[in-house]
Amino acid sequence: MKLCLSFALALGSLSLFASTLPDEIDYISYGDIYEQKKEVSDAKREIVNGLLSDISYTEGEIRDNQNKVADAQRVIRDSELEIANLERQIENLLNHNQALMKEIRIAERERDELSNRIPSLSHAISSEESSLRREQMQLDSLERELRNKSSLRSSAASDLERSRSKLRSLESKKSQAISSLSNLRSQRNELVKTININESKIPRLRSQISDAKSSLNDPNLTEQQKSRIHSRISSLESSLSSAQSDLNSARSRLPQVESSISRTESEISSYSSQINSAQGDLNRYQNQYDSLDREYNTINARVRQQEDVVRSVRSNIRRLENELSNARSRKQSLESLIYRNQNQIAENQRVRDNNRAQINSLKDFINQNHQYIANLRSLISDLQYQLRNLQSDCAIAEDIAQTAESATAYALREYEARESLYDNYLAEAKSVAAAQAIASANTSGSDAGASLGLFEGEQNGYAIGEQTGLVDGLYRGLLRGKLKGNVEGYQEGNTSEASFEEGRAAGILVGKQNARNTAMSEDYPRAFRLRKAEILDTEVPMGNTLKKSLLMMADVDNAIEELWLVAGEDEFSLTPEEREAALNIESQVDDYVQTIAQRLKFLLSIQGNLSRPQDVHRTPQGYNVLLGDRDCSFAYKQVEDFIDACEDSYVRSFHSNYQRSHYSAYAEAYVPAYESKKMPRFQEVKNDLFAEGYQKSYDIVFFEAKARGLKDSRQRGYNQGLGEGYNAVIDQERERAFGLGQEAAEEFIRTHAVVRLASNSLSLTSSSPVGFVKDGMMDLNIALKNFGGVAGKASNGKIKILSFSNNLSLLAKEESLIPVVEENSLNVFSGMTQFKISNAAQPGDRFFIEVLGTFDDNDNIAGIATQKQIIEGVILANPELKIEVKYDKYTRAKRFLSKKGNVESVKVKLWGKSSDALDGQGYEIELVELTDGLVSIMDGHFSVPLLKKGEKFKGKLKYRINPKAKKVGISLELRVKYKGMIIQRKPLQIKTK
Repeated sequence: MKLCLSFALALGSLSLFASTLPDEIDYISYGDIYEQKKEVSDAKREIVNGLLSDISYTEGEIRDNQNKVADAQRVIRDSELEIANLERQIENLLNHNQALMKEIRIAERERDELSNRIPSLSHAISSEESSLRREQMQLDSLERELRNKSSLRSSAASDLERSRSKLRSLESKKSQAISSLSNLRSQRNELVKTININESKIPRLRSQISDAKSSLNDPNLTEQQKSRIHSRISSLESSLSSAQSDLNSARSRLPQVESSISRTESEISSYSSQINSAQGDLNRYQNQYDSLDREYNTINARVRQQEDVVRSVRSNIRRLENELSNARSRKQSLESLIYRNQNQIAENQRVRDNNRAQINSLKDFINQNHQYIANLRSLISDLQYQLRNLQSDCAIAEDIAQTAESATAYALREYEARESLYDNYLAEAKSVAAAQAIASANTSGSDAGASLGLFEGEQNGYAIGEQTGLVDGLYRGLLRGKLKGNVEGYQEGNTSEASFEEGRAAGILVGKQNARNTAMSEDYPRAFRLRKAEILDTEVPMGNTLKKSLLMMADVDNAIEELWLVAGEDEFSLTPEEREAALNIESQVDDYVQTIAQRLKFLLSIQGNLSRPQDVHRTPQGYNVLLGDRDCSFAYKQVEDFIDACEDSYVRSFHSNYQRSHYSAYAEAYVPAYESKKMPRFQEVKNDLFAEGYQKSYDIVFFEAKARGLKDSRQRGYNQGLGEGYNAVIDQERERAFGLGQEAAEEFIRTHAVVRLASNSLSLTSSSPVGFVKDGMMDLNIALKNFGGVAGKASNGKIKILSFSNNLSLLAKEESLIPVVEENSLNVFSGMTQFKISNAAQPGDRFFIEVLGTFDDNDNIAGIATQKQIIEGVILANPELKIEVKYDKYTRAKRFLSKKGNVESVKVKLWGKSSDALDGQGYEIELVELTDGLVSIMDGHFSVPLLKKGEKFKGKLKYRINPKAKKVGISLELRVKYKGMIIQRKPLQIKTK
């Protein structure tokens, strides 16, 4: 009721307002006319839409019911098919039951036979195991004897080698003594020669000196002649002195040389005697070694024979065990089959009964669906009748609605024309009034904004500077306390002698255990691998361990660094490096430090430091609108509506310009006022909380660092003790572990399969008798050796084609499991994979195939072993030819009226297939009889030159048929030879009349 009253009052006020407008802008009354006509046309259009909706709904119902009919018909068809299928299933189940019962009877007979056979197999295995124990005991006895002989032979070999070494040493010494004797005799001859020369030279010199001195008494000599004689006398005396010295030296050395010669001759004689003795010892040791070697080989042969016997017995046991296992498995399988079949028969009977019940249910369902379809078809007829009536009513209503909508469109055009003119006059009133308010609003807003910006800028700058300074001082104090406490606390703890000695005592105990662990973890597996590799005569690769490290980088906050740079340095300052070092010290105080750091970062951020005027400026409120410049006398015909719009636009324009000028002046004053207060206040208070932060973090970090120092002191002692304990026992532990590792390797190989690629394991078999020809095929063969005492398994490893040259293509699989290799045997496996040589390859090109063998012996120590081998070869030209043969497949044994056998010819046409040059003298073509006595070859051979690709050659061969060979089959063969090898064969089959 209240809503209707409000609506009526609104309509009355609009009518009153419209009566005050001139007719050319009175859009209200024309709007009422348009609304009335629109209501009528909308009502009529709603009737049409309702009818269309009813039509659409009825059509949908018809389609739904038609779909239901189709669905019900499909259900009927599916049910009928299912009934037929179930009836077939019932028949199949009956047949299946009969088959299962027959299978049960057969399985029961076989089960009974196996039950009778199993005890005899168990008895046979027990007998073979007793035999194995006897043979194994004999083998163990022979192996002990063999090891004893091996030790004696090794000892004899060592004695023999020492004897040979001694003999070589004596012969070397004798040879040196003979060489020395020769040198001594040469020295003696030189000394005797020197003595003889000087003994004859000295009297002659003395005579010459005497003669020279006598000549000085001649009074007729001049002074010059006397001087020359004196000079000659001096020279002769010098020569005499030298000769006398040489003579004395030679005479003194001669007895020494003679003594050395005698001593050396004695040594040579002694060496000869020792050599004869050593040669006798050598012969004795050689005979002893040969005797032990023969005994060793004899025992070794007996060991091999006994090992063959043991392997044979073990093989029999394995065969019997496999047979017994297969019999038991087969019996169990048969019992399981009987049980399954009996259960299946029961299940089939249950399914048959269910199927019959389901058939009856489906037949009832089909009858229900037939009735449902009849009801739906009746309903569809009723709906189609309703649809036709609705479509007729809708066509009439559509014509009425279109007429009403034409009248409504005319009323709308009249209304819009008057409304547009009214809007133009209204916009004019608003725009003129808005311009009147700009000047006074700008002046008033700027004055108020500048004053407020100056006040708030100083206030905020002071407050932020103070907060930043206090938080920064607290933050620096915390960091400085961490640095100082960490150094001093760690030093106090790290110098503790008691902690050091405590750690050392513990370290010695652990060090000894570590030595044992190290020996077992290093020397035991090393000995195992070495001994295993020794036995296998191959290297087992070891893996590399990749160590990863993480580099932790501290986050550096540029804002804090810039603040400290601006603030300057004093006794409380920190460098960025000190800050990073302090942050890297882990402590319980870190959460508090992080909180203070986040607070400082916030105060330095744009969001937190209030440095931007737009972040703090508030829209001004409560100011007065100055109306002195407002004038609305220009309004169109002084219409009240336009005057109200003018006054309202003036007020709005004043508010807008006042607020804009207020912010502009505020921002201009705020920034310098903020900056003038912030840093001075920051400098005043920046160290006020430094001491508080320092003490807080120092106390905590000091005790944490001291604990770390004590721990490190103990760790140093522990490390020293580790080394002392480790070094005290490591040698004997390594020796013990090494011996255990070798024994384990030998035992492992005796009791496991250990398969490897044999030496030069790879070989190739070409499909061509010539060899590896282009466009030819070849098989890769691999030799595998099992060093172990147990047959290998495919799960122990795999063979992979690692790489091959570009002129080959792989036709078979790239990777294969290793075949089974019997214990202590070498097997060659042919055709492990197949390759084709490329047609584009050139004769003389080399090819290669690289094979990777991966073997897992499951020893848990040496790990997976890998071996690589490469085989190479050279590609030859392909000498194959294309051959066409023409001959009579049906012929007579002899011509009419002739006693001789018929002569037939074989025409041969040859084409070259390869464009490459071939070596040799061409081809040989021959005809060969495969059925003796039925033909004689008359002209069975011709030569063909080398044929390149596309070249042709024709030839003819002749043979004579035995005249008695009537109504028989004759087999001939055409052969193509190249370099003496048959490279192609072509069979010829002939029947005679």
